[in-house]
Amino acid sequence: MSGPKVSIYRVDPKITRNILEQTLCQHQMIRCAASIRGFISETDGCGYDVEKLIQGLERMQRRTGKGGDTLKALKRCYDEMQQEDSRILSELRQYGSFDDGMPVYDETALEQKKEIMRKLKKMERNVEKNFGRLHKAISAAKDEERSGREDVKKSIEGDMSGFYSFDLLAQAEKRSAESKSLEWKGRLQTVLFDDILSNDIKNNARQALQMLEQIDSEDQVQNFIVLTGTPLMTRAEEERTEYRRKCDELRQTNETLCVLMGLEAKEIPRDEREFALLEEENRNLCAAMLYQQEQTYISDRVNQVMREMGYDLIGKRDVQKRSGRRFHNDLYTFGDGKAVSVTQSSDGQITMELGGIDMQDRLPDAAEAVQLRDEMETFCHDFAEIERRLAGYGITLGTRVEMLPPNEAYAEIINFCDYEKVGDAPVHTFAEVQRGEAEQWQLTRGIEE
Repeated sequence: MSGPKVSIYRVDPKITRNILEQTLCQHQMIRCAASIRGFISETDGCGYDVEKLIQGLERMQRRTGKGGDTLKALKRCYDEMQQEDSRILSELRQYGSFDDGMPVYDETALEQKKEIMRKLKKMERNVEKNFGRLHKAISAAKDEERSGREDVKKSIEGDMSGFYSFDLLAQAEKRSAESKSLEWKGRLQTVLFDDILSNDIKNNARQALQMLEQIDSEDQVQNFIVLTGTPLMTRAEEERTEYRRKCDELRQTNETLCVLMGLEAKEIPRDEREFALLEEENRNLCAAMLYQQEQTYISDRVNQVMREMGYDLIGKRDVQKRSGRRFHNDLYTFGDGKAVSVTQSSDGQITMELGGIDMQDRLPDAAEAVQLRDEMETFCHDFAEIERRLAGYGITLGTRVEMLPPNEAYAEIINFCDYEKVGDAPVHTFAEVQRGEAEQWQLTRGIEE
């Protein structure tokens, strides 16, 4: 039987797992590359500060003779960073855009991706370490420059530095027990109502508030601040920082997934819901991307099998119905003037049907319908071979939606003008071929007579 055939194919679980792992590797490679470029960009952004510090240290060295070692260390560090960053960027460019085109999903290809990913992660660790070294060198140079300024300016800066660097104990000594207790109650209340923080931190904050209620002397409040309040607030800030770091990682993952799928990233608020919303969105994107990759794999292998069997791709188009359902349609030659239409829908259905070619919308006449029915019977054997070869790529039948028999009722004429032409080979219509065959038959008959 070989009328229109509508099927849903499934991919071997091993290949699905390979697709997922390669996709995740690709995601990690893109993320690492973006991170590397980000660190290098930040290093370049330090150039102005480095130049100013070098000028300041050179003036200080000329006037006081101090700062020479720090100056050399800063110059050496920045020069090394620039050379290393240039080398890393050159190496990064060798990997291109990480676009596989038509990837091969086997263990060898997966290991190659993993190896690239390992190299990129090592590069990322190196540029991050180098960026930290540069920051330390810049900080040391700033400290050295400050220490060499004139006494009056240094004195003023020392006063200002002292103003901004008093610890909580120094501030506490200037306040009454009552005002300090009130301040800390307010700070602890912010911990209780911060939805980002863990229950453990909040329970500690409740206990700390109960302790404050029992305190009424300056020394007790001071001890509370040093031994309980400050460590608790430090832990709370560490949790907030870690939450922000995790959210930033999820946002990076979200952006990468959207790039891979060609989608616009959703607007997700930066609040206590951020982490949960990003996790859910990324899970949905991963599932959609895996499905998309599976369908792409099936489509690519169908195209490959058709070419292996001598079918030439001559046309393609993408269609979206009012319902939102999308279709990709490829047109392959089946002898002169005829074609096999292969349509893959967004829900995974693949339809294969044979028709005659024309340059307009029309129905086949009775004679054309009979001939197309005969061609359907011929295609039946090819269809069985197509599915056999697809199985060799791990693609097997999941659901047979329709498998209709050859019948004039299913004969159709395909309007080639609805397709984007592929290749330079001329496309002949079914009617042209029929006329040519009729003329050839008449010529042959005349010769015989």
